[in-house]
Amino acid sequence: MPIELILLLLLAAVAHTAWNLLLKQSSQRYLISWWALLMMGVLLLPIALWLEPAPARWMPILPLLLLSAGFEAAYYWTLMSAYQKGDFGLVYPIARGTAPIWISLWAALFLGERISPLGGLGIGLIVAGLALVGSESLWRVRSAIAPRLSASSVLLALSVSLFISLYSTLDARAVHQISPFPYTVMVLLVGAVLLAPLVLQKFGWQASLKSLKTDGWRILAVGALTLTAYGLTLTVYRTGKLSYAGAVREISIVLAAWMGWQFLGEKISFWRAIGACIVFAGVVWLAILG
Repeated sequence: MPIELILLLLLAAVAHTAWNLLLKQSSQRYLISWWALLMMGVLLLPIALWLEPAPARWMPILPLLLLSAGFEAAYYWTLMSAYQKGDFGLVYPIARGTAPIWISLWAALFLGERISPLGGLGIGLIVAGLALVGSESLWRVRSAIAPRLSASSVLLALSVSLFISLYSTLDARAVHQISPFPYTVMVLLVGAVLLAPLVLQKFGWQASLKSLKTDGWRILAVGALTLTAYGLTLTVYRTGKLSYAGAVREISIVLAAWMGWQFLGEKISFWRAIGACIVFAGVVWLAILG
């Protein structure tokens, strides 16, 4: 994979980890994530339509856009639920680290991509590292410093990874037909519209508006970071191979483990650190030798 694409994915990983950290630190993560998507979509919609004004350009990718936005909405809702049940440093690695396995499968089935033997070894390293990260907390379950890990949080994290792989595959196909930035804005906006009934039913208008006032800076930050991470990733999808790009972006796993320890007070044991490093090695291996 060209070095410039890897650098773009590294920037996307930093932005992605940062907005996840901002959400984990807040008790209003559902509302913040929804407002962030909605505000970015509404504010940037005129620019998106100015860049891609022709309806003929949008019509062929409309089914892809709607499906992707649906999976994106499911991803956000499930991710917020996972953060309520488990540590950021555990939920994030499981959710993001297993996504490349799904992505490689869908890329092979629907985009005609093939995984080389070396690429398969890289995926194996990712799985091994994740197994170490997750099982380490089970070994220490009776310890007072053990991270929170439950069956429900793991299941939610795995569901998140499935949604990531599905919308990533749809997006990779769509951005070969339309510019990444307008498409990114439209997906965020449609995703926010799809989430609106769930958010308003759960919290109501009064609480939603209160969150907009009290968490305005966090909403803007999450929105800008989300747009940056998503837009950079789609730019790479347009020119790079999805199965490898989808794995390289998961370098954010190591960043998440570090941020969870540094900013959230989550414990990072020796074996958990080793597991994160193995995942990182698998991602690098997949990018360079796959």
